[in-house]
Amino acid sequence: MEQELLLVRGLPGSGKTTEAKKRIDGNTIHIENDIFHMINDEYDFKEALVKDAYMWVKGNVCYCLNQGNNVVVSNTFISNKTINEYVKIGLRYNCKIKIIEMKEHYGNVHDVPRMVLGSMKKNWQELDEENIKYLVEA
Repeated sequence: MEQELLLVRGLPGSGKTTEAKKRIDGNTIHIENDIFHMINDEYDFKEALVKDAYMWVKGNVCYCLNQGNNVVVSNTFISNKTINEYVKIGLRYNCKIKIIEMKEHYGNVHDVPRMVLGSMKKNWQELDEENIKYLVEA
């Protein structure tokens, strides 16, 4: 069976993590920045660690794909540039790549400030030609 990399994108509170968790099975690993920020089962976000979390996710995605696992990554993926980085990883590992966009709004469980949410909405990019071909329905 072909290895798969599933990218779940959307704004905070759109249901990314919930959708990703539905996809976990014995050979599918879920990875997201929020996992990096968990300490003793509590979410402890620190702005100073954002870049570390980003690198941790990418490293774990590569590791899990190298081990033969399917991977689902849930992240905002606001820009095509950030999603392209993961598409390239998937292509490097010869994965079937899928992208799911979450458009709902269920509330913001991590208390992202309104100003930050507004900035994210303003900077949101629709998928470009390179990425639209991987878009699937949830």
